[in-house]
Amino acid sequence: MTVTSDLPGAALARRDEYEQMLRAGLLPAHVFPPLAKEVEDAVLERAWSNAASPYDGHRLYVLSVAGSHSRIKIGQTTEVRRRITDHLNEYHVNGHGLVDAWISDPLPDGRTRENSLRALLRLLRLEPGHRREEYPGASFQQVRTAAIVATPPSASELIGSTADLE
Repeated sequence: MTVTSDLPGAALARRDEYEQMLRAGLLPAHVFPPLAKEVEDAVLERAWSNAASPYDGHRLYVLSVAGSHSRIKIGQTTEVRRRITDHLNEYHVNGHGLVDAWISDPLPDGRTRENSLRALLRLLRLEPGHRREEYPGASFQQVRTAAIVATPPSASELIGSTADLE
């Protein structure tokens, strides 16, 4: 499930190499080479740079996790950096790693947007695995696109405050 990415060429090549190692089971649990940190840092840096604000708030996120049981992970939280770090620590224990990520701009209600995303994924006939937030058969592009659709700007964000109209 190699995904296209807007990572720079060298980082993209390193990410592809890392993903192949994960899928082949060449990285035993708990042992992650410098390549792992390099790739995961580049993926997260790119995801943050695409978000409008570096500050926490309700955020929806999509993570592409590679390994013997690759999957797409979705979630929402008000502490996205801490939550993604928690997920990565859990995945690393099992020999899995992050190969792509998307983080939304701050949202007024993350839980509602996550539920909208789940509904869109059901419409696409994508069903979660044994964990309701993980989609083992989905592509990163599909889920990221659905997440973008599930996080449209609110009417007030589109028109600004009424003071702006006067």
